[in-house]
Amino acid sequence: MIKKSVPVAAALLGLAVLIRFSACNCSPGAAAGSPCETAADCAGDLVCDPATHTCADLRCTGHADCGRGAYCSGDHCVDNRVGGPCQVDLNCVAGETCINGTCGPIAGPGGSCDSAEDCTAPLICNPQTDTCVDSLACTTHADCGPAAHCTADGVCERSVTESPCDDDTQCLASDQCIGVVCVPDECEGQAFSADRVPANVMIVLDRSSSMTQNIGSDGSKWNVAKAAIAQMLAAHGSEIRFGLNLFPGTNQSCEGAPTCQPSPNNNPADYGFVPVDIGDNTASTIDNYLANTGTCNARTPAAEDLQLLRSYDGLKDTTRGNYILLVTDGQANCNDPVPQVEALYAQVPSVHTFVVGFGSGVDRSQLTAMAIAGGTARPQTPNYYQADDAASLNDAFAAIAGAVLGCEYSLVGVATDPDQLTIYFNGVRVPRDPSGVTGWEYYPATGRLTFSGNACIALQHGVVTDLTIVYGCPLEQPAKPDGGTPRDAGPGTDASGSRCNDRCIHPCGNWACLLPEGVCGPCEGDGDCCPNSVCLIDEGICLVVGG
Repeated sequence: MIKKSVPVAAALLGLAVLIRFSACNCSPGAAAGSPCETAADCAGDLVCDPATHTCADLRCTGHADCGRGAYCSGDHCVDNRVGGPCQVDLNCVAGETCINGTCGPIAGPGGSCDSAEDCTAPLICNPQTDTCVDSLACTTHADCGPAAHCTADGVCERSVTESPCDDDTQCLASDQCIGVVCVPDECEGQAFSADRVPANVMIVLDRSSSMTQNIGSDGSKWNVAKAAIAQMLAAHGSEIRFGLNLFPGTNQSCEGAPTCQPSPNNNPADYGFVPVDIGDNTASTIDNYLANTGTCNARTPAAEDLQLLRSYDGLKDTTRGNYILLVTDGQANCNDPVPQVEALYAQVPSVHTFVVGFGSGVDRSQLTAMAIAGGTARPQTPNYYQADDAASLNDAFAAIAGAVLGCEYSLVGVATDPDQLTIYFNGVRVPRDPSGVTGWEYYPATGRLTFSGNACIALQHGVVTDLTIVYGCPLEQPAKPDGGTPRDAGPGTDASGSRCNDRCIHPCGNWACLLPEGVCGPCEGDGDCCPNSVCLIDEGICLVVGG
């Protein structure tokens, strides 16, 4: 078999999106213009035009112009026959393959071949001898010859649609390699990219007088908080669009900060303000402002300040995620802040509120209710982020920054129908999940592609080295895995050293079943995990992203 050459489109975070022609509803002896898959579907001298998948009187300069079951005779495509001429497998009639320019029967062991498709299943074609063999060791896909690929066990295997690949050679004649996965050839079309969309994060910092108190041996809570914010901005200031909101007070010096009483008549603008608007590369502006800012001798009007942010335009951006990062060391002692958090979460676009309690003086039940209302509750206790020293505050900020990183992209190009998208992480198909539990969802009106649950975790950990998007391919969506919690298919606990013999069915829990050793242990790459999973190398656990 001679495999045709098709340009390969694949890059980390540069995503290939392909346009597919509609599936065929073919009838034998079809007239010109009728849908078809092969020349045998068409009447008389008509053949199946590979560009339009319709019956046509087709001119040609070579056999490859003529599509399935046809070859080039003179300057016209005509129906092929058993043992007829060919340039690619598609030229041959059913049951035959193209070998050295002639269609012939599929070969058995030791038979002549150009490709695994020339051999009876499950044989492959040894590229060194051009003969069909039942097994072949490999270290790369190229070792396996056309229409075959190298498995994680170092053995060549015949390729099928959605097999891994480096280029078109490893795919079936009817498929092409996009990213690192073989997809149907009908998916030919334009390739375009997707760019990560930086989220909007408003830092809401409590500067009430209790922030002057020391926390452990680290110094005052105010100075520790400013240092932790600076560290977060240094790490993520170019990846997240930060802004700064302070309460209580309406200016840097805190002059005229009112002492509130619980009342529905409080004016939110009297209790907090935004000195630094959300925007790109605001880290130095926020650092400089905080360096010259102190605390206020006033109460903790968190509810009034959050009410102020409900009307803030910087958190009404429909093109990206919008978040609040609230840091407080005490109880909100004006009005109840929970209804304000609920209102922020319910507005369109939704604003999620991350809650950080700093020190022992917080109202744990109030902060828990705020985290739940803000859509950011953690699965463990407490549901909000509790920090009792500098290290735990830095950890909380790092976790929150990670939660908003890597999970939203802007699709650059024209894709109007989410039902026509297929998405792969490192060759593993990721399910669509409009509920936002685990998987992906695309919003055509804004061009936003959002990942959630395990899919988001994999992106945040940086283990998705090949992110591929295909538009319009005839592939069913995989079933959704359980969301949110990293896990592989193993039902057991994470027991390093336990015995196992299957990558997908094992007692290893989140650990991998390491073969050929047959023991449970941390994964070092995707090949150590079940095929529907990726390896979180920094934690050594397998994460299910496919069904």
